[in-house]
Amino acid sequence: MIAFVAFAMVIIFHRRLNYAPWAKVAAIITCIAAVGWGILGLVMLHHSISSAGYLPLYWIQQLFGGICVLLTLTILIARPYKKSQR
Repeated sequence: MIAFVAFAMVIIFHRRLNYAPWAKVAAIITCIAAVGWGILGLVMLHHSISSAGYLPLYWIQQLFGGICVLLTLTILIARPYKKSQR
């Protein structure tokens, strides 16, 4: 989770690499999904939840993880940056 948030921050705030606007939006979505992934993981770890409540939370947690991985790989494969001369 921390790696996905750090990756998003690099894409958004890096001074020498100018990422495409779609990559910055994807990085923000990745950051939100990573935080949701981590929060759901902590909630499921520290609270006793019945199996009827655990399974939907587990599915949502896995969905957030998949969104993080998919968007990160999309940005890495596309390599949409240009080096700036600043």
